[in-house]
Amino acid sequence: MLFFKIYTSIKLQLHPDEAYYWLWSQHLDLSYYDHPPMVAYFIKLTTLFSNSEFFVRLSSLICLLIVIYLIWKLTKEIFSPRTALLSVLIFVLYPFNIVSFMITPDIPLILFWTMTVYFLYKSIKTGEMQYWILAGITTGLTLLSKYSAILLIIGLFIFLLTTKEYRIILKKPYLYLFFIIAFIVFSPVIFWNYKHNWVSFIYQFNNGISDITSYDFRNVFIFLSGQILTGGITFSIIGLILGTINLFNKDNTMRFLSLFAILPFIFFTVSSIHKLAEANWALPGFICMTLIISDYFIKNKTRIKNVLLGTSLGFCFILSIIMYSHALFRIIPVEKINRVWVLTDPTNWFYGWKEFANYIKPYQNIPVLPINIQLASELNYYWNKNGIIVSNDQEFKYLKFNELNKSNDCIAINYSSDVSTPKPDKNKFKEMKLQEIVKVKRGNHIIRNFYIYKCKT
Repeated sequence: MLFFKIYTSIKLQLHPDEAYYWLWSQHLDLSYYDHPPMVAYFIKLTTLFSNSEFFVRLSSLICLLIVIYLIWKLTKEIFSPRTALLSVLIFVLYPFNIVSFMITPDIPLILFWTMTVYFLYKSIKTGEMQYWILAGITTGLTLLSKYSAILLIIGLFIFLLTTKEYRIILKKPYLYLFFIIAFIVFSPVIFWNYKHNWVSFIYQFNNGISDITSYDFRNVFIFLSGQILTGGITFSIIGLILGTINLFNKDNTMRFLSLFAILPFIFFTVSSIHKLAEANWALPGFICMTLIISDYFIKNKTRIKNVLLGTSLGFCFILSIIMYSHALFRIIPVEKINRVWVLTDPTNWFYGWKEFANYIKPYQNIPVLPINIQLASELNYYWNKNGIIVSNDQEFKYLKFNELNKSNDCIAINYSSDVSTPKPDKNKFKEMKLQEIVKVKRGNHIIRNFYIYKCKT
């Protein structure tokens, strides 16, 4: 799997989201419009000597190896070496790990979430001050990665309040030292938001729950279906069932693991009633869920369990190989199934950006206004800073980006990779004329049309 991730990291172009976070690394700050800054810091560290796709993504591979080690170590301490090895195998083969070569805020989130769970376990079990200090640091770093890390603090409070044996910790000074350290580490993001009218906090609240008065229970079904698929179907179902049951287990260790496994799923399932939660939002829950699943298959082994484990691992392995191969070599003939699927194939997002950037290099001395932040980020990356990119997008406002000067003419660019293609806002221009349509192919199939408009402002 590591070989596939390295090879894929080298061969595939940056996904638009990756290009956007790379752009952050070129404008380092205490925080950003839509996320905390950790992903930008990771990218900056790995691109000090090269901005190639592999080095932009390198920290994701390093984080994955550290997370694997921590899962093995925590499982070994709680259960057994045999269970620890199985937990590593299951985690590596989860279908969501197919895209773990990409660099997104979820990468540092999962790294520091895993560290925090480990240190919290050691803190509660041993009561040693050093583990509470380390847990405070990693909790702050998790919050610097993604705001959903607040679930760690909520989970800790719930566990202490509902566990008679450890309720005394609520009166201990080292617990509040833990909170103070986490707050200090996270404080740069609070300061940045204070200076920018709390824009990032407001954005994330609206993004998570846009309208609390609206309800759509179909979103719950879609979200949970996505979680089951990303966790390999069988593993997800077993993990969710056991995790829920173990919330009421008398074994405090199992309750600890189950709480941090299930809490992200509960939180985002409830929030999806109002607005559909994305599949990756609950990924940290799979860390502790992996331990629960591994313990289930190792403890009280039966023939049925062995068959179920083998088929589940085999299914995840084969699915991983197919998806990596399709991303690299397009082995699935989607056009023979449905012509529209040629355009909507999600692996197409890793193709065509470099070719289009090279095609429009003659325009690099003219202000270019891309339709959205994804295209603007891709052009910034593949133009190697030679082009004049302008944007009035809210996200770029906080990157000190060039804004469109009303006295300039410019080129507006839109693109489609689906059946619908929204046009640039005509109200921004006095004149707007379609200059040309650039068709980008992957093999023999058109995967994206770029529309270039000549505009007067």
